[in-house]
Amino acid sequence: MSVTTFSDYLRADRSHAGRLRARFTELLGSWESLTHGRGSSEDLAFSLNGADDADVLDFLQQLGAMQRQLGAAVAVVANEVAVRSDVTRGEDALARRHGCRDAGDLIAEVLRSEKRDADAYVRIGKEVVGEDHWTGDRCVPRAPHVAVALQEGELGIAHANEIVKLRHRMAPRVLDDDLAEGEREIVEVAKTGMRLPDFRKVEARLEAQLDPDGLAPSFRKQRRERSVKIYTDIDTGMLNVKAKLDPESGMYVAKFFEAYCTNALRTSRGQNVKGDPEVPTDGEVAGSTVMFRPTDDGVEPVAVDQDTRSIAQMQADALVEACKHLLGCAQDEVPGVTTTVLIRMHADGLHEHLSGKCEAAESESGAMLDAATLRRRAAAANIIPVVLGGDSEVLDLGREHRHFSRAQRLALVERDGGCAYCGLPPGMTEAHHIDWWKAHDGTTDLDNGVLLCTSCHHRVHEGWGVRIAHEPGSPARVAREKSRGGGTVWFIPPEHLDWTQEPRLGGRKRFDIGYRLEHPPTPLPEVRGREW
Repeated sequence: MSVTTFSDYLRADRSHAGRLRARFTELLGSWESLTHGRGSSEDLAFSLNGADDADVLDFLQQLGAMQRQLGAAVAVVANEVAVRSDVTRGEDALARRHGCRDAGDLIAEVLRSEKRDADAYVRIGKEVVGEDHWTGDRCVPRAPHVAVALQEGELGIAHANEIVKLRHRMAPRVLDDDLAEGEREIVEVAKTGMRLPDFRKVEARLEAQLDPDGLAPSFRKQRRERSVKIYTDIDTGMLNVKAKLDPESGMYVAKFFEAYCTNALRTSRGQNVKGDPEVPTDGEVAGSTVMFRPTDDGVEPVAVDQDTRSIAQMQADALVEACKHLLGCAQDEVPGVTTTVLIRMHADGLHEHLSGKCEAAESESGAMLDAATLRRRAAAANIIPVVLGGDSEVLDLGREHRHFSRAQRLALVERDGGCAYCGLPPGMTEAHHIDWWKAHDGTTDLDNGVLLCTSCHHRVHEGWGVRIAHEPGSPARVAREKSRGGGTVWFIPPEHLDWTQEPRLGGRKRFDIGYRLEHPPTPLPEVRGREW
């Protein structure tokens, strides 16, 4: 058993205290800078009122760093409280002596927080503090990568809690080495500060990669729990609809709402153009995946009519329109869908009994599906498997066509996963020319294309750069990779936001750990050798 000495543990504890002191000193220094020489003020609101944007942001960053450091300390203390509150201690249990049921109750009372937050501190503490060994030494923590990141102040409590829960789910079914490697990779993602909703999608992909055999039982359980509840609120008179759907069924519902809302928003902005000779192509219909106009080189579209509905209101209208259509439809069966659902998996997973274990598949919304589910649906209309591992066609169109073709858009979905910057589903993105078609004589080639949602598209027009990096090699090899949609997407922030202009990883390699392990990011030539 690997252990560390107790003296090493004490030194680490003093180091943590030193970090707390250093963080607090930096925090006070940032507060002083808010006054710009006007003298310190005890009133934070007064100091902020006269500060410029850079100082306010710097102060917020210092607060965040201090909060992460304090959170790590609370987790360590929470673990000690849990140990002293163990039920085996009977009447001497710390929590019981203070009139609390367990450690979580006592911590919540002292911190004046929610019980669930206190339980999270206890859960994290148990994973990041090594247990006492009978020799008197302290064992290495069960989650060593989380422990180090917390101690260094690089990981927040919310992300640490998600990682610890993920470890608990996978530990009984995943080999220790694979679990440790998965923890290391997910901690690196968490240290970037990724938003929790996106981070949970990354976790789902990692869990499916490390434990694909666990998907099918999970889906059977989810299938049994599906439900739709409809009731009228007596106070408001509103009809309430509450649904729980398994991923297989839910992907159709989510795609329908996504297509309806996307079409409504783009129509409002004047970006759905009828009669275009090149769009749609190959039998596509309006609302199908990634069917958008290309970059217009800064020309603002003319809005047809301003749509003031919220997304929630649009989705409500979509449900009503679908029900009205089905109730008034003369057909005996429900008509076929008019949107395309993309499913991504390795080619081998499509064949029965080809390998001894299940192969995971992923819908474009991020829902993980087992291979058996995909095989049952493979013959269904409007499900297009994006199969990996087969031959690819050449997908460069040069200057002959302005619009990205259907095959090109599917290849971009494979490389970018959706919006290459924020990770929104492919159906909410545009195929954007990196070098604009008119202003820069850009080509309609995969190496000059990137999928972006409307918001991130505007970000690029506001000064962000987009680069596609490829592994060094022979000209023929690099040209082949470019023509087939390979490479690594990087976003370069404008200098006024980040004077170092540190490249930020984008595309599927940012959000999908398994894909990133199979296809390691290629750094830009000028930053090769630096941490990505």
